[in-house]
Formats: sequence, structure tokens, C-alpha cells
Amino acid sequence: MTYFERLAERFISERRLGRMRAALAERTLWVTPVFVDVQKAHNASAVIRSCDAFGVAEAHFIENGTSFGLHPEIAMGAHTWVRVRKWRNADHCFRALRAEGYRIAGTSLRDEAVTLDALPADTPIAFVFGSERDGLDAQTEAACDLLVRIPMRGFVESLNLSVAAALIMYTHLERIRALGDDRWRLSDRARKKILRSWLFSNTRVGVIVHKKRMQKHIAIGLADGRDED
Repeated sequence: MTYFERLAERFISERRLGRMRAALAERTLWVTPVFVDVQKAHNASAVIRSCDAFGVAEAHFIENGTSFGLHPEIAMGAHTWVRVRKWRNADHCFRALRAEGYRIAGTSLRDEAVTLDALPADTPIAFVFGSERDGLDAQTEAACDLLVRIPMRGFVESLNLSVAAALIMYTHLERIRALGDDRWRLSDRARKKILRSWLFSNTRVGVIVHKKRMQKHIAIGLADGRDED
């Protein structure tokens, strides 16, 4: 345990620390959502809230022509518990995810897309969602390893973005957890890393340390003349 962690634990109750550890026991990186050019902050916020609710540790946002935004009343603080990773383009994002062991599953309405029960269970899956209006563009779709769809039984052809993301994450994770092994659980190293970030962003001492670090960076920048631009 680092000095910061020991210090942070002095500023947090045993009950709250226990809740953090309990949540970490259910956190997973086996599933992660990737969103391309999400245009509405309330959809992004609802997605982050769903990630926290289902134990998904990270969400990725590719910002080709948009920038990630949050609606605080919808996110309800979930963004402090879920890591948000931003990318400039799909190529960089997909390359990084594949290096981390993920298969890339693009969501699609195409007939050749598989249903959730046909997805592989022996590898982490990154589910890719397109913009609210247009879905995935052809180039991004072609870069995916496979395509997945939610069968529609009525007249509508698709679901709201945040609803589709929540349904896919929940359904696939429940299937993986039902296998009865621990493949979906975080490694000890990942748990420690996430706990450290939670302590840093959700305790008084973490806020103080962050403020001091920022002040130090600003001071160094001024001394080096980095503010001249």
C-alpha cells in the first residue's frame, strides 16, 4: 500500500471503504463499450451510469467530430467510478483494445450480424456503437472483428443508443457470469489500480493532493516559460 493510500484511508470511513471494495469485487474489464461520435450528453451520461450499475470498469469515446460531454443529473456521479478513455479515431482505439486482448464487436442492423448468444465467451469483447442518428459508418464497421445485433420483434428497427448499450452489456455479462468461473473478474493489479484512482478522486485528501499537483505543474510551467503562447 502506498503512502497516499494509507493517508487517504484516514479520511474515509470503514463503511465507505467497504462499499468501494465490494463494488470492486464485481467490477470487470471483460466487457467494455466504445462509442463513436456520441452527439447528446444525456446519452453519454446514461451510458456511464449503466456501466457503473453493471460493474463495467471503463467506457471509450471516439471523438472524430464531437467531444465527450456529461449531464450531471443523469450521470449522478457515475463518472467518478467509471474510467472514461477518449480517442481521436477508431484506428488508435481498436489497436489499443486488441493489444489488451479484446475482440471488437460492432453493433449493426445487418442480417449477417450475430445475436448476443452467438458471441465467444472465451475472450473480452469491446462493443462498438455508432452515433445516435447514423449508427456506425461503413469504414468503422469494416474495421470490427465481427458484427452483433439485437433482434427486433416489432415495427421499430433500432433502440435508443443508451438503451441498446445497457441491454447488450447486461445480457452479455450475465451470460459470462453464469458460466461460474472467474474469467470476468479483475486481476489483483487492476483492482489496486482502480481503488487508488477512486481514493484519489473521491476523498478529501485526494482532491487536496490533486490541487497541489496542479499547482506544482503550473509553477514549473511558469518557471520554464511554457505560458508564453
